Amino acid sequence: MLVSKNPFVKYRAIQGKMFLVYKNRAYCFKETEEFIWSMIDGKNSFEYMVKAIIEKYNIAESVAEEDLHNFLNSLLNANLIKNN
Repeated sequence: MLVSKNPFVKYRAIQGKMFLVYKNRAYCFKETEEFIWSMIDGKNSFEYMVKAIIEKYNIAESVAEEDLHNFLNSLLNANLIKNN
């Protein structure tokens, strides 16, 4: 699964927190979500992101896969990313 960011989504850090704005809605990301967002570039595969999450946060593969899948689906549903 390859995903890329919606080019119309604006994002910036404010007081150490990352915010996305799209269609008059704002989204605030936690540290892990910000890390995942940074990897979404249309080139990094789901498997690559899972491995990076495991390495950075030292969690089980099944947990990383499920959490990443759920987060990507929420981004897709909000039209913040798209499938390539």
